[in-house]
Amino acid sequence: MLTRVNTCVCVCVCVQPWKWFRQNLLLVLTVISVFLGFLIGFVARLFEPSEEVIMFVSFPGDVLMRILKMLILPLIVSSLIAGIYGLHGHAPAYTCIRRV
Repeated sequence: MLTRVNTCVCVCVCVQPWKWFRQNLLLVLTVISVFLGFLIGFVARLFEPSEEVIMFVSFPGDVLMRILKMLILPLIVSSLIAGIYGLHGHAPAYTCIRRV
């Protein structure tokens, strides 16, 4: 019976690939975007861009990194508060904040 199940899975994937693509559209688009990014990056290096072009292209990446850095600290603090409160469930929230 295990062989029949494995055969059925192979047949379903081979017969209906578009259904699989629709179900995993985010995964497919992410992989395609990564490959396109590498390709565009390598091709752009061949043109030897100026400093102004490099700064213009790198600006969105810098903004994204700053946003991610701003998100990390509140996530760590809230995780610490939740962890301490989980250890001492009967303690009020203000004592947990004082312990941090």
